[in-house]
Amino acid sequence: MRCLPGAFIDLARPDFSTCRGLDQFGNSIEITAGGTLGRCFQHETDHINGIVFGDRLPTRKRKQLYRDHNEVSDQYAADWPAR
Repeated sequence: MRCLPGAFIDLARPDFSTCRGLDQFGNSIEITAGGTLGRCFQHETDHINGIVFGDRLPTRKRKQLYRDHNEVSDQYAADWPAR
C-alpha cells in the first residue's frame, strides 16, 4: 500500500493497547494506554511489522479509500509528504 494523501476512512481499533519491550538499559518494560496514545501504539507497532492502516480495512472500505484518494490526488505533490 502506498501513501494516500487526502483519503481517510475510520478504522476500528481496540480501546487500549499494551506494548512490551526493553528500555535503554535492557530491562523489560510494559506500557498500557488507552485513547489516542493507545491508538498511536497500535499504529506504530503496525508500521514496525510492515502493516499500514489500509491493510486492516475490509475490501470494500479499502476500495473506497483509493477512490477518495484518486479524487483529490492532483492536489498533492508527487513526492508528498517529503517536501
